[in-house]
Amino acid sequence: IRRCLNNATDKAYKQAVRQMAEKVQALQLLGDSVTMSLPFERTSAWVTNVDIDNPYGNLDFDQLKILANELSLLFSKYSYIVNSFVNIDAFRGETYFKASDGVQYAQPLSLIRIEFFGEAVASDGSVLPNRTELFFRDTREIAETSELYHYVSDLAMQLKAMAGASVVTDDFYTGPVLFADEAAVEAFAQAFIENEPNIVASAVLLKIKSGGGGAKSPSSSLESMIDKQIVNRTIDVDAVNTKPIFESTPLIGSFYIDADGVKAEDKFEIIRNGELVRVLTSRMTTGHQEFSNGHLRLALRNNCIAAEPGPGVLELSCHQQMNEPQLLKMLCKQARAQGLQYSFVIRKILEVDDQHLIFAQRVNTVSGKSENVCFSCANGLDIFDFQYLTASSKTKKAYNRLIRQDCNKGKNCNESLSGVPSSFIVPEMLYFEKVNLLNVNR
Repeated sequence: IRRCLNNATDKAYKQAVRQMAEKVQALQLLGDSVTMSLPFERTSAWVTNVDIDNPYGNLDFDQLKILANELSLLFSKYSYIVNSFVNIDAFRGETYFKASDGVQYAQPLSLIRIEFFGEAVASDGSVLPNRTELFFRDTREIAETSELYHYVSDLAMQLKAMAGASVVTDDFYTGPVLFADEAAVEAFAQAFIENEPNIVASAVLLKIKSGGGGAKSPSSSLESMIDKQIVNRTIDVDAVNTKPIFESTPLIGSFYIDADGVKAEDKFEIIRNGELVRVLTSRMTTGHQEFSNGHLRLALRNNCIAAEPGPGVLELSCHQQMNEPQLLKMLCKQARAQGLQYSFVIRKILEVDDQHLIFAQRVNTVSGKSENVCFSCANGLDIFDFQYLTASSKTKKAYNRLIRQDCNKGKNCNESLSGVPSSFIVPEMLYFEKVNLLNVNR
């Protein structure tokens, strides 16, 4: 074991020295066009001699097996569901960090994912899927089994509504849209984290071009727009990474120290009154950020612990808040003023074959009556679509997600339990004055 470790560290050290020399040479050729943060530069956020005691108990795998079987049997009473399952994935690991200057810490990474899945046949013969995911850090956080029953019934009832929904055949819609429930957090996560550009700082890849000059890769983050307005001025976004729970929902994105050994702040601003204050950084070299603000996260990748830049707990706030009837009234009024016969309340967004399957209510702008509809949308939201977010509901809800950026880009990974554990605290309804929906059903 000692010989293997010596060989592995010797190889890694030599590779790091070679890459460092290449990057220094590339920086010299680029001149002053790039700011460089040296790999071992310390900041005031750096902490020493941190040892986090294990806050989680061992996973009870026998209990999880019994739970999966018991929940799966509940689907049998829904005859219209042609395929269903409940899948439970669990991971338990420990991480240890120690640097040559005495910085050290230890902390666990424990995660349980419960997936509820069902399929039903629509009137046109197509098979429609529906999925719900729950995340926990420990078996002790899982509610009583009877309290999980409603997730099966809710999924089944929604799937029945989806199967009986009309299929939208319009090619394109531009107008007011209300995102509700799971669709609200999906829109937020897509725009701010998963799609580009986003608020996670990316490394600047430096190399020597074949012609002898220096080159750098373009950044996928919004670093160049710091101190500029990027979304509607009614919007604030904060990182509240040390918050462990929100209204009885455990937050899997909560952490106190990142994979670089940098302590997490209790709260710091990302967007204030629509202006970008900062992006999420690790100690990687980026185009504009010299120091880390503690966002190299412990992640899961191919059944192993990895370290990746990513969010912890993000909270979205909107200054203009209304109740649901007020939001629906405004939706119809503004759509009618634009000459539209209908608008949409989007309830669920599912990723299916690189497209977004949308389940929504299509609302008549005159009568206010609604009907269930389904359609496939080719485009997701980006962060600049939030320039049109002008109002939200008064109540918020917490959602847990695994951010699988590499998986979304087609790289090989274990889809079931891969990504950065993240949590989002989002208003239950988000009102956009304008959204472009490109329908691909036709």
